[in-house]
Amino acid sequence: MLNKKTQAVIAVVISMIAFTAFLFQTQLISNSILLAIISLVVIYPFIGTSKITKHLFIVVSIVFIAWIVVGLGSTLFPFIIAILVGYLLDPLVTYLERRYRLPRYISAIIAILLFTVILVTGAIFVVPIIIEQAQNIVNGLSHYVNEISQYIRSEEFYALLDKFNLEQVTIENTIRDEILPRLESIISTVFDSLLALFLGFSDLATHIVNLVITPILTFYFLKDFGKFKSKLNWIVREESEKAYYYLNRFDSVLRIYIGWQITAALIVFTVSSIVFSIFDLPYGVLIAAIAGLLNPIPYFGSIFSLLIGSSILLLVNESSVVLQIVILISTIAGVHFLNAYLLEPAIAGNRVGLHPIIMILSVFIFFSLFGIIGMLIAVPITAVIALVIQDKVKEYMQKKIGKSIENNEENEENEEISM
Repeated sequence: MLNKKTQAVIAVVISMIAFTAFLFQTQLISNSILLAIISLVVIYPFIGTSKITKHLFIVVSIVFIAWIVVGLGSTLFPFIIAILVGYLLDPLVTYLERRYRLPRYISAIIAILLFTVILVTGAIFVVPIIIEQAQNIVNGLSHYVNEISQYIRSEEFYALLDKFNLEQVTIENTIRDEILPRLESIISTVFDSLLALFLGFSDLATHIVNLVITPILTFYFLKDFGKFKSKLNWIVREESEKAYYYLNRFDSVLRIYIGWQITAALIVFTVSSIVFSIFDLPYGVLIAAIAGLLNPIPYFGSIFSLLIGSSILLLVNESSVVLQIVILISTIAGVHFLNAYLLEPAIAGNRVGLHPIIMILSVFIFFSLFGIIGMLIAVPITAVIALVIQDKVKEYMQKKIGKSIENNEENEENEEISM
């Protein structure tokens, strides 16, 4: 049963939520920001009296901040990019600072320059090739569909239908009116989406390089990252030791996972591009880029890469397509094997390790909830949840062991007394 103070707090909170909802519904107050602020102001005085109100305050604050971030959108884009880039480059800056005893701001400038050089190099040399190959595939789709249409109208196709006792007119109408338009639409949608994806990356890289404010924000964030981190740790630690502990665990897991996935994607792209170029595979750079981008998706990334790559090679319709598909499968499977069983355990270790069943299940669940983005974030979030569950299980087991030891000691004392 809840005590009277907790019951009073819950009653006040529910009443104020109902009151703000009333104000909003009657349009006495129609400003969403004002409603959120009222809710936070009402809940805040009761944080120390009940865990329920404390958790409610946290949830409302997170939702409010997320709503502001989504609402502002492009306005916060340079700041979000600066924070993400700074977060990823911080280990490099820290390494340069400690290894070569450079001032923090010099290390930050070097890291930003290296990152910019990599982006510019990719934007100049790699992205145009990928876009050109993707456009060639999209432009060749109509020709491919026309060839199918001509085959359907040919005597060879009619002879094939006669062997199966099928009506020519019905089959032809079905293929012309139903199958071909849908096939062309599906293929065009797939490759248009890929083209838009690469164009989006190109635009993103261009904006990051051209915008003056983003590198400046990144520099200041990197320069003072240690101060930001220490202040955040202090605030969280003051509120909750457990939250501080899990925040550091989450930071460790996320940093390793993101850093390694970027490295692995570059390895997959580079190695695949080289092999495909050696064997003169059509659209090799595009297929390698697809394999690199899909690499962070556990298990399914390599499968999707093989399916898309094989579809591209079949569309080219060369005489050596079987050999090309064998080269494609061997290369992507070999690179993923090298990544999963040799490089990742040696470099990233087992700090993000999850059982394959749990990993696949998490990918399915997050994909059903959030789509492709869900497949990318499934592993780190599941890893953090697994860490929390493991800690809770350890605490439970320790309590059980402690109780059993106490019971054994009591039984021994009782036996001594009875004797």
